[in-house]
Amino acid sequence: MGFSTFAAHGISTDVYAVTPTRMRARTKLVVVLTDHLLYLIPVHTGEPSEVDWTARITGPDTLLLEAEQIIVTSGLRMWGGWHATFHRVSASP
Repeated sequence: MGFSTFAAHGISTDVYAVTPTRMRARTKLVVVLTDHLLYLIPVHTGEPSEVDWTARITGPDTLLLEAEQIIVTSGLRMWGGWHATFHRVSASP
């Protein structure tokens, strides 16, 4: 019983390709996982993570962000992909 919290440290990003509608980059960080056992006892682990991502303009007010992430946990390399779409919304007066 307990809960977990996460924090990111040592974040750095290298941008390696930019066009008028697309940007490609790699972000490196350390994800610190803290398990709070029995809601009282914190146990910390810091694991490296690397994210290759592309931000692409897909419309006049829309940005698509696609990423592949590699995480090392207990010596095991795990990976996965994710994506998100962002829409610009104008504020009403």
